[in-house]
Amino acid sequence: MKQNEQYEVFRLSDEGKWICKEKSGLFGILENGDIILGTGEERLSFFPNPTNSNDPWHGFPVNSGEFEPSVKTVDKWLEDEVIDNRMHIKILKGAI
Repeated sequence: MKQNEQYEVFRLSDEGKWICKEKSGLFGILENGDIILGTGEERLSFFPNPTNSNDPWHGFPVNSGEFEPSVKTVDKWLEDEVIDNRMHIKILKGAI
């Protein structure tokens, strides 16, 4: 993931409030998942809540099969038109 993509995916995750309470962090996606964020073709990213409120956020690329965002998070992406129906289904099936 390029530096500007890492910042952009975090910025969108934070501003969009793409919070996943089940995983205690923020999930992110860029351009309907068209942007590859990791060396393993990952299209999602995860930013775990910092241990201390003063600590900086750090994130890493993930795929939905091993690190599932909550249905609520994925539904919010669809509702906010961040992803389309096809991507919504793929993420929920753990296929992205």
